[in-house]
Amino acid sequence: MKRAPLLIFAAPIALASLAALAALAVFGVGRGSTHASAHTTLADSAHPSSPSAAGEEGEAAVHEAEGARGSEPPAQAEAPNVADDESAGELRALEREPEPAKSKLEVARELRLPVIQAIRGDFASPEARHDAMLDALRRSGESREPWTSVARDVYGKWNEALPADPARRVDWRSVQCYRAGCEVRMSFADRKSYESAAAAFRSIREDAAPHGGRVQTPPVVEADGTVSAAWILLRPDSTES
Repeated sequence: MKRAPLLIFAAPIALASLAALAALAVFGVGRGSTHASAHTTLADSAHPSSPSAAGEEGEAAVHEAEGARGSEPPAQAEAPNVADDESAGELRALEREPEPAKSKLEVARELRLPVIQAIRGDFASPEARHDAMLDALRRSGESREPWTSVARDVYGKWNEALPADPARRVDWRSVQCYRAGCEVRMSFADRKSYESAAAAFRSIREDAAPHGGRVQTPPVVEADGTVSAAWILLRPDSTES
């Protein structure tokens, strides 16, 4: 009966010891968790190449690259050169459709035009007009086309249509033909003789003339007092003959 109080007293001590051990165990676990957490944080900061840090840096690099691309102007497709396309199209059209050849009438009129312009132009003297008419004729270029073969015959008929004048001379050696027409040199005794022949020359009638016009140049007074001029037979509209 005397040992019972001891057992009762020992029980609370045992319970207290168990409680203390449990508390120590809980405290140890908490410290271990705190230490592990601190170790993890330090490791992350000490090693930026860890998965989480690498992920953040990779994402930042992506953003920077995207930002750099965003600052550059967007590439633009080169616009087609419309002018070049149109020019090429026009060139192809010209190659496909050659310019139609001019008619014989158009050619004749173009060649005669400079001579006619010289006849109608303003000049300081008759001699200047004379020279301009012959110069325009000669600039068209020499010609031996079939129509030029009638020149001598036509000049002979013109001379026969004028009043008889023994002093009038036709220089047959001077007959020369060009693309715009033919010429022959004439000489007269004096200015009066020239004027008489010029009036008759303008009145000559020709039926179905084989030329495109009859022209006499203004006179040129030579040093010996004689007067010279030229007869011009213009190119016909049709050159088949």
